[in-house]
Amino acid sequence: MQVNRPSRDRSKTVATTTLLLVVLTGVIIISSAVGGRHQDEQNEEKVITMLQSPHPIYSPIEKLQQTIVDCKKFGITEWDIYGDFDKQAGSASSASFLRSFENEISQEFGKEDGVFMPSGGRTSHLLLHEQDGYRELCGLDAIPLPHNDIGLGLGASPLLYQHVQDYFEEQRQNNDNGGKITPWKDIIQLRKFATTHDIKLHCDGARIFEATTATGYSQHNNKLSLAELVDPFDSVYISFYKGLGGMSGAMLLGSKEFCDEARVWLRRFGGNLYTLLPYAISGWAGYKRHWKDITIINNDDDENTNDDNVQQPTMTFQDKKDKLVHIVKELSSSSNNQKSILLFEPSIPEVNMVHCYLRPSKETCELIRDEIINEYNGISIFHRLRPIEEEEEDGVDYVAFQKGYRCKFELSIGESNGNIPTEIWIQAWSAFFNKVTLLSSSGS
Repeated sequence: MQVNRPSRDRSKTVATTTLLLVVLTGVIIISSAVGGRHQDEQNEEKVITMLQSPHPIYSPIEKLQQTIVDCKKFGITEWDIYGDFDKQAGSASSASFLRSFENEISQEFGKEDGVFMPSGGRTSHLLLHEQDGYRELCGLDAIPLPHNDIGLGLGASPLLYQHVQDYFEEQRQNNDNGGKITPWKDIIQLRKFATTHDIKLHCDGARIFEATTATGYSQHNNKLSLAELVDPFDSVYISFYKGLGGMSGAMLLGSKEFCDEARVWLRRFGGNLYTLLPYAISGWAGYKRHWKDITIINNDDDENTNDDNVQQPTMTFQDKKDKLVHIVKELSSSSNNQKSILLFEPSIPEVNMVHCYLRPSKETCELIRDEIINEYNGISIFHRLRPIEEEEEDGVDYVAFQKGYRCKFELSIGESNGNIPTEIWIQAWSAFFNKVTLLSSSGS
């Protein structure tokens, strides 16, 4: 492509650069063509292998094309309108695909009903990340319960709980402590306590599918089903974009009476969009692929769809966990990591997610990462870092800061980074360890 701009010498042509971005399965391919009228076209190709990306990275067009494939597979020809509150599930022409989706998921989890929502912010980690919405919008107060290796803190005076009228929340598999699960005996203790004090018990199950791989959730050497995992809870929230790779969306599950009221509150909070189809279909298809192991393939010759873009399930959640356990073991025992430059929490992953702590500052880590991308065949060891501040009051981050760690990132294994050979992980991180050690020895 050439761009002519006014100049004194109109015979000259300004050279331009065209970037073509193609993103497939966590690998970014950037082709750069630089040229002018009197220049030969030069092509360079740089591949970036992203070790922190659990899901394939699709362009908006590719993702929407996948939605077309999913709609055809599910036989969806009608839009949902404002949540289809007045429709029913089923195969009749008047039935709602959204109701059918909610019905299938609620049956999987052993609950009476479910409500699909565009975001989990109304049902998930209410105390930590939602800007105190429960207090500002509903006038509710929260009473955090201590949860550590000693116990859940349920031995406090009953007077402490006299103002708790709705529910308290337990994250089944906690995003803020590296994926550690809540022991099953504690879940049962919570259920007994809630029943005694007439409190509703809610499960933040954003990563409930991942939690099924935890060794602590089994009976008679058999893994608990999803319905068995959430049976102690009155209500449960699940996410469709984390482990299932959907665009966005969540579902709140519980009794029919509870869900009917939740639909009213969804509208009051402004979460009842005119249509939820793109998010709901993407979530439903992700559930089919990644949990039910059902491959969705387009058999038509429609030029707007491409079978090459269809996500193919290649790893179970157990496979993903096993891969992460192996990677953590290899990197933790690496001779180049003797000074614990990289620390994993927990040291042995309980699911397919773990938190990673680094000693150098965020800025230093990012500079070294960029050097590795340029020197080691475009391997990017991470792309999202969060600094650990000295003001951290408690928890794992506080302990990590006291030990000298200054930034962290979350590592989840999915089909994208899970299929990257372990040798590449070791090569890239060994380079990182060596560069950090060199900086430390030089006093930089």
